[in-house]
Amino acid sequence: MSRLRRVLATAAEEVRIPRQSGSYVLTVDSPAVDLHRFRGLVGQARAADDSHAAVLFAQALALWRGDAFGDLDTPWFNVLREPWHRERLATEPDLKLPRCPVSR
Repeated sequence: MSRLRRVLATAAEEVRIPRQSGSYVLTVDSPAVDLHRFRGLVGQARAADDSHAAVLFAQALALWRGDAFGDLDTPWFNVLREPWHRERLATEPDLKLPRCPVSR
């Protein structure tokens, strides 16, 4: 546990490992998780005007650096990898295509 805390020390504001009920719980602030930041930026982009939306879509897609979880092979990662890949692919056309005007 001490080695893990040392590794995470640079993110001490966003990541904590408190002891609860005889075990440890890893808590991470949502903005520190790329997937949450990606979804937040995509949501902002879909609500923004076209000129600002392109910047937000580009920032969201820039968070992806390869496949989610890389080469990690566990049942949990394997189940999540494909839906998250589809979520990213569904966003790529938004960056490239002009959006239709929407009434707000």
